[in-house]
Amino acid sequence: MTARDPFDEDDYFADTRMSFGDHIEDLRRHLVRASAWLVSFLLLGFALDALGTWMKWEVGGFQFGVGRPAMQLIARPVEEQLGKFYEKRRDELMAKWREDVENHQVERRPVTLVITAAELTRIGVPNPPAEGLQVSVLIDDREISFALDDSIKRLGKRPGLSTLSAQEALMAYFKVTLVCSLILASPMVFWEIWAFVGAGLYPSEKRFVHLYMPFSIVLFLAGVVLCEGFVLPRAVGALLVFNEWLGLEPDLRFNEWLSLAIWMPVIFGVSFQTPLVMLFMERIGLFDAADYRAKRRYAFFIITLLAAIFLPTPDGVSVVMLAVPMCLLYELGIRLCEWSPRPKYDEVSDAEQVAGV
Repeated sequence: MTARDPFDEDDYFADTRMSFGDHIEDLRRHLVRASAWLVSFLLLGFALDALGTWMKWEVGGFQFGVGRPAMQLIARPVEEQLGKFYEKRRDELMAKWREDVENHQVERRPVTLVITAAELTRIGVPNPPAEGLQVSVLIDDREISFALDDSIKRLGKRPGLSTLSAQEALMAYFKVTLVCSLILASPMVFWEIWAFVGAGLYPSEKRFVHLYMPFSIVLFLAGVVLCEGFVLPRAVGALLVFNEWLGLEPDLRFNEWLSLAIWMPVIFGVSFQTPLVMLFMERIGLFDAADYRAKRRYAFFIITLLAAIFLPTPDGVSVVMLAVPMCLLYELGIRLCEWSPRPKYDEVSDAEQVAGV
């Protein structure tokens, strides 16, 4: 506002109006502050990891720190599913032996069974001896006691997540720690972004942001928790079953799994914003509850299509586990538009609409 402009008491930006250069300077200042918060939490994460390693502290089975426990948490679904994968193979082998012994109806006596190198490889034993493995078995009518687990443990750990280069683990650790630091610093980062953007919003727009922001955060966290605790383990299990069907041995890299474990929860969290997006479009007059209800079939088709396109692994299990909650959230969006319809401003002045009265 220049000195020649008349004073307007309804001008909500009179105290905050700036030139383009001032806007750029203000943006730079907020970005520097947000970056400082991110770097501070990144250094704090490195320090906590070093302290946890030095003091050998553990919390709930995870080593104390930031990056290392996050890596353990990311690796846990794969390790658990790989364990179940090889346990299933072991159970199949034991069932085959049980059937062979029961068919002979032998008396109670100790016998020795030999597991070939090929069978050891199939049940997940790394570098099995060429002569195989001898296992002592006690046969008593139809009851068999195997010493299989103890014998296999002496040969080595079953395959898990692996790295193919010396620097891959280091880069993965830095990536995980950076993401964790960004999450921890996100309240301050969002505050700096809001401080820059909020100066250019009308009071009514600020009111909507303050009202819907908590619900947006809750929906985002709900999508992340659903993905981490329910979707990812079952998606890995389904993909391992497909490997078994094709007769392939799984050799999973940590770096590749890391990308999947980071992006899938983000996609779920963003997708769970569907009801708020629908409510926002209803508030600005683009759609109403009747429009959403009439286009329900098309919306469900588009939701399924987008789930298959944007998911890092478009397997059927992951697509269904994302599409079904999104369809339910679409129904929730319709209900929200019905319960809280857009107010009518036909008899309200333009100034009152802007002020949010």
